[in-house]
Amino acid sequence: MKSKGSKWKFSPALKAKVTSEALTGDEPLAKIALRYGIQAKQILLWTSQLKN
Repeated sequence: MKSKGSKWKFSPALKAKVTSEALTGDEPLAKIALRYGIQAKQILLWTSQLKN
């Protein structure tokens, strides 16, 4: 996922899965973020990009 000196790279499939879960609203973002080991802020960014 992350190599020394580079940014995190997430697969489009993972982004789609996480974003889909976030948009359903069944669970809090914090719980989804914890499950996937990413920041809730990142999920918010992906969902806003999807909506635009």
